[in-house]
Amino acid sequence: MDTSANFAFLIQEFPNVAESATSTERLVYVDPRACCFRARHTLEILVKRIYKIDATLSPPTVQNLDNYIQGPAFRELMPDVVWQKAEYIRKAGNNAVHGKKHPSPESALTVLRDLSHLLYWTGRTYLRKGAETLQGYTYDEALIPKDDPTRSPESLKDLNELKTKLDTAEDARQALEQKLVALRERLAAIKAENATVPDTHDWNEKKARALIIDVALARAGWALDQP
Repeated sequence: MDTSANFAFLIQEFPNVAESATSTERLVYVDPRACCFRARHTLEILVKRIYKIDATLSPPTVQNLDNYIQGPAFRELMPDVVWQKAEYIRKAGNNAVHGKKHPSPESALTVLRDLSHLLYWTGRTYLRKGAETLQGYTYDEALIPKDDPTRSPESLKDLNELKTKLDTAEDARQALEQKLVALRERLAAIKAENATVPDTHDWNEKKARALIIDVALARAGWALDQP
């Protein structure tokens, strides 16, 4: 899936967030309820990622979106206006899935607008030179697809099954990433430890140079079995 130009700046450090935000954008008019659900899921991916990369934050004991957002350090990290938008997205997503009333396209668009503000803050805060490159950023609503005749609105059952599937995939991705981080740290420590030991191995450097020369001569057409 091609990333929306509205969220392309996130690919640098938040590719999964960019992908999820793009899916959210495509649902505003096609399936407003699924759009609100997707916006909440995008928020969850984003917040977990911020907790992982920001050393000032520690994950809550009970790791759900509510506790992540309500954490004192997280609230202090964000300007209040940005935090309020995150909280609105969370509640709107919950209402879309569990409420009796279907959200309208206008409501879905409001959620998406607030998500775009939150993503802008993320880029400005965490991307290299983000504060400079994102100056003047505005969300382009003209890029929102107006219709998709091949798609029909998803049922609550479909959304709940999708949430389970997305959560499982995200947990697996994070677990793999954590393994890779741990592996890098372990190998870096091993590498540093080994570097402190003097290398007494006989690399036979003279022979290695001779072999390279022989290969070059053979390639040039010299018969190496003759004087």
